[in-house]
Amino acid sequence: IAFKILSRDEWSEGRLDNICTEVQSSLDIQNGSLSRLVWFEGKGLFWVIHHLIIDGVSWRILLEDLNALYENKPLSSKSHSYKAWGEFLHGYNELESTIEYYKDIPQIELPIEKAPNVINYVVTFTKETTKDFVQKAQRAYRTQANDLLLTALIQAIGEYTDYQLCVDLEGHGRESLGSNLDLTKTIGWFTSVYPVYLKISEPGNLDKSIKEIKEQLRAVPGKG
Repeated sequence: IAFKILSRDEWSEGRLDNICTEVQSSLDIQNGSLSRLVWFEGKGLFWVIHHLIIDGVSWRILLEDLNALYENKPLSSKSHSYKAWGEFLHGYNELESTIEYYKDIPQIELPIEKAPNVINYVVTFTKETTKDFVQKAQRAYRTQANDLLLTALIQAIGEYTDYQLCVDLEGHGRESLGSNLDLTKTIGWFTSVYPVYLKISEPGNLDKSIKEIKEQLRAVPGKG
């Protein structure tokens, strides 16, 4: 970790973004360092860490601990180490269902050549609409946000893919996989990326489409 202090004379509001960009760009995965901190006197702390060693969940854990220390509160009990997780994965051999799933997965890609006149749309949801989508829209079918978003995606491009597609999804990667490891306070890069095949049988039946996508996502072994 590299740490630097900049006095009030060494930075200005107009240069703040440029300085932070330079610090972030200086991370070097070959020679280090992968984490840099800059204390801007009179402003606050800027901390950047390479995604190679930290994921989104880890940032939440780290910031919770920092706030606890700042408020002079005790830290919660530590969980298992990232090394312990790696050793568990190294010896993990319960892969039969995973192999069966991916062995027969078709490679369906979006045929761009069939849709030459592509129009880009930018849709922005209000804070209230976003809250309703995340909290209320899921109640009817006990879905998650991903279920509805992917249903909408397959419906939108179905004309070009026969309402099927193979997509890469990203997960937090902290699945238990039958282990007794506690990763609730573990910092590291657990992020997983995995392919999923999705298909809708009756595009005109939204009720059935949502249920199909939900069931297909739940059928992925180990959540990817």
